[in-house]
Amino acid sequence: MARPEKAPTVPTSRPETVAIGQWQGRLVGTEHFEPGDRVAEKLAWYVAESLDAMGKPARQAMRQPWYLIVAAKSVAVAQGRAKAVWEIQPGRLARFLARGAYGTRHPDPWSLQVAIEEAGGLRMSVALLCARLGWRTWYERVSGLAARSVSPPREHSCPPGHLSVTAPPREPELAAAEIIEALRRALPDEFYDRLAGCAIVGVDADGVRQLGWSGPAEAPVALLQKLCADNPFGQGDERTPLLIALAAAKQSGPPAARKGGRRQPAKRR
Repeated sequence: MARPEKAPTVPTSRPETVAIGQWQGRLVGTEHFEPGDRVAEKLAWYVAESLDAMGKPARQAMRQPWYLIVAAKSVAVAQGRAKAVWEIQPGRLARFLARGAYGTRHPDPWSLQVAIEEAGGLRMSVALLCARLGWRTWYERVSGLAARSVSPPREHSCPPGHLSVTAPPREPELAAAEIIEALRRALPDEFYDRLAGCAIVGVDADGVRQLGWSGPAEAPVALLQKLCADNPFGQGDERTPLLIALAAAKQSGPPAARKGGRRQPAKRR
C-alpha cells in the first residue's frame, strides 16, 4: 500500500479524542485529498497508522465491535466531484432561483446549478418555492438527499472546498465497500474481524446524512446520528475526515464499603 508523501497532522485546536456517550471517537488526521487519489487505500493506510500509534486501552477497545465513519466530502473530492466556482456556468434557471434562495443550503447560483444537475430543475424549483413559503421541512424533503448533500464553498473550508462546490460522492455504497476491502488488507486480522461497518456520512448544521454503508449487518442509523450529532469532523480546515468509533472503557465504581463501616477485629482463638 502506497505511503503518502507527508505525515498527517492534526491541528492543535482539534482534540484527537472525543467522548460520545458510551462511545469514544478517535479522530484521524490526513493530508488534503485531491482528485484521482485512491481514496480507499489512502484512508486504510491512515487508519493502520493511527492504530500503530494507539495506546493499549484503545487497542483493547478495537477487539470489540468498532466502526469507521468517513466524511463524505473527502471521498467526493478524491472522485473529482469538487468543481471550482469559475468552472461552473449557472444556467438561466439557477440564476433565477438564486434570487429567492437566501437562507437555504444553496444560496448562490453556482451551488444551485450543481444541485439542479444532481436533483433536477423541477424538483429544485418546487423545493425553493416551499422555502419561500416558510416550509423548510418540505424544502428538505422535496430537494432530496442528493441535492441536500451538495456543499457550497466555505471560506475556511479545507481545500479545495473553500473555492469549490462539492457534489456528493458517486456510488457511496460501493465506495464504503472498497474502504472495507482496503482495511482487510491493511489491518491485522484481530482488529479487522471486529470491524462492524464503514459509513460515509455528510454532516453540517442541518444534520447528519448517511450516504453509504458497508457492513455485515444493517447500518445502525440511530447510533451514527448520535456519533456525528456535533459534527466531529469540523467545518473548517481541520483535516480530520475519519472517525474511529470505539466502545468507551467502563468506569469501575468505588470499592464497596465494608458492612458496619469499620473493619472488625479478628477473633482470638
